Amino acid sequence: MRKWVLPHLRCPKCYSRLNLDVFEGSFENQIQSGILSCNSTNCQKWYPIVNAIPRLLDESLRKELTNTFIDKNHNKLRSKNLIQPSTQSNSDNLLDLKKHTIKNFGFEWTKFNRFGWDDPVYNKIFERKVFHRKSLLEPNDLEGKFILDAGVETVGIPIGLRNMVGK
Repeated sequence: MRKWVLPHLRCPKCYSRLNLDVFEGSFENQIQSGILSCNSTNCQKWYPIVNAIPRLLDESLRKELTNTFIDKNHNKLRSKNLIQPSTQSNSDNLLDLKKHTIKNFGFEWTKFNRFGWDDPVYNKIFERKVFHRKSLLEPNDLEGKFILDAGVETVGIPIGLRNMVGK
């Protein structure tokens, strides 16, 4: 995660601003590990940053990831009083569907993690062409704008956007 993103993020639970605590130094100007904690005294939720990706999911949807993160960063989390028993109710009717989606999304990232990088046919040049054909955007249409790549991957879109904007 890059620090310039922080003012644009909000707590998914209450929409308050988030505070950043860096646990592991940065690589290429990215925070590799840390937490984003809700600024609201009523909410007090926190979200791990793992491998430079902020995991802004409900705790019930990231239990395994959270447990691994807690094991690795137990002392840091304890010193901030962030480790406590979960009091969240399981009243979410879509909980099973969300868990299924998370499981399958992880499979896709594992199975197709090199798509577009070193494939002889479906590479960055191919993706750029697809982006221009699908988006109908010209490079100056997005100049100076922020683009959020929220994981909804369509061939050509992210690489095409990254070539048109700085952030």
